Amino acid sequence: MGIWVRSIAVTLVLASGLMGHTIGPPPSLGDTDRAIENLRQVSGELTESLKTFYTHLNQTIARHDRGYRLENRAQFQSADVDLAVGPADLMWAATQKFTAFRMLAARNEKYQPAAVADLEHIEHLIEEARKRVDAGTTILRRLLVVSAVELDRSKDAAIKSRRDQLLKAREAAEDAAKQALRAFPLDQPKASSQDEMAQSVWDRPRIPSRIEHRKRVTLIGDTSFRMAMTDSGIEDKQGRHIFYQEEWAQRGASVIRFRWRVAVETATGEHILLKRYSPLELHGDLEDLYDHRDRDYLWYLEPPEDSAEPARDELESALAAVARSREAIRIAERDFRNGICDALAQQDRQHFSAKEPVVDSGLPDGMRQRLFAIRGHLARVPAVLELENKVRAAISQAESAVRGLEPLAAWSNQVSKPASSNSPDRSDREIDSTRDAETQALKTLPPDISQNEDTFPAMERNVIIRIRRAPSRNPQNSAIKCVQEIWRMESGVLGYREVSRTVSLILIDPRTGSQTRAGGAARSYKASPEDVLEEIYDEYAADEVGPGG
Repeated sequence: MGIWVRSIAVTLVLASGLMGHTIGPPPSLGDTDRAIENLRQVSGELTESLKTFYTHLNQTIARHDRGYRLENRAQFQSADVDLAVGPADLMWAATQKFTAFRMLAARNEKYQPAAVADLEHIEHLIEEARKRVDAGTTILRRLLVVSAVELDRSKDAAIKSRRDQLLKAREAAEDAAKQALRAFPLDQPKASSQDEMAQSVWDRPRIPSRIEHRKRVTLIGDTSFRMAMTDSGIEDKQGRHIFYQEEWAQRGASVIRFRWRVAVETATGEHILLKRYSPLELHGDLEDLYDHRDRDYLWYLEPPEDSAEPARDELESALAAVARSREAIRIAERDFRNGICDALAQQDRQHFSAKEPVVDSGLPDGMRQRLFAIRGHLARVPAVLELENKVRAAISQAESAVRGLEPLAAWSNQVSKPASSNSPDRSDREIDSTRDAETQALKTLPPDISQNEDTFPAMERNVIIRIRRAPSRNPQNSAIKCVQEIWRMESGVLGYREVSRTVSLILIDPRTGSQTRAGGAARSYKASPEDVLEEIYDEYAADEVGPGG
């Protein structure tokens, strides 16, 4: 058996990833030549297949970019007729991505467009390119090794030449595969270049070519634009595969959102616009708004199968029910606020008359009321729980009213005309306003504390509240004990900062809700200008600071 050593002539630094693997016997020059030829072949096939795909894709777009007219003169517009609010190159790229996405999702036994067959062939070639690149990498590793008995400096030049050719062929195959990946309508949720997206997909084991139903896929992720498509997974009675298409565009301090309901007629291959919705103007940054929970969601709801179109009176009744439920939430929220405020004011008067310390003295009124409600909830005070339950019941009734409106409002998406302008939808506005009322009401309620201890870091800026129940030494004592800590970042002169930690022992009568401060303690911690409150809290929260000292 020969002894294998590294050849001086070929001990050069290669691309990352070549080292750290088991290296077999060196390949023959014939093996290297075949690997080079295989890589060049797959690169060429990828390039040609990509050209064929774009030829077929652009022919499809040209064939359907004007829509068509029925015998009764009714006009069906093209699915992408409105894509003209951004840079021309970006809008063209979006048109190509949208069209490819729709064709992939809508294909069936009868609808098999040529461009989809091209993508399937390209997908096969990409997988083959991956295998040949891996095989080329293995040969490159083995080229680093020669047998001690076969050392021949006259061969070094040939080995180096083959190695350089193999490196170039491998790089060309990777580049061709990444260019081909850019043609696929793949999810690009973050603002990144198409090259970055292709690189990330190339690094995965397989191409995620299957399109999921009811999942929004971001096809263009530009810094100022987002283009997205959702496959409904539904084919209507006319044989039209339904899609929900949207564009988000940053315009100064606002974001404009455009929405369309489009379809592919699988019998004819037409890509048509079913309905356009009025643009929505949202204030804020595109990056934040795009990922936010979808509030105006009715535009992508479909009416239940075999359901009858609701009468106008039925829809109006459902809208009125949602409006009433929203008002009920606001009334319940107001009653909760007033109830807590009145109970705390009455308690303060009692403490003042008895010359007792006022609970949470020195804190803002809003925070005092919030803490009073949290402690009442912790002690399960009936009066507090009753006010809470009224708010939660109103929210539950509102959700029921919304669920009753949704299937009726979804009928507005079914239009008899090919495309129609649509004013801001009343149903969306009513539901959106109701959800805002729900969110606001829930903010006023104490959190649903499931443990004997909870921390509330966001009650006020630079303040952390910690409340926990304390065991009672006298089981006969009906008062609920809780230990409350208030951590506050405070600034002094000349940039001096410290964190004050105020600990209070508070007794709560679970029947009346009366709360009394029975003791307390305080401690402070130095803080540098770079420190944040959460860091100080994490460092010292485990230290015991008893209310007695």
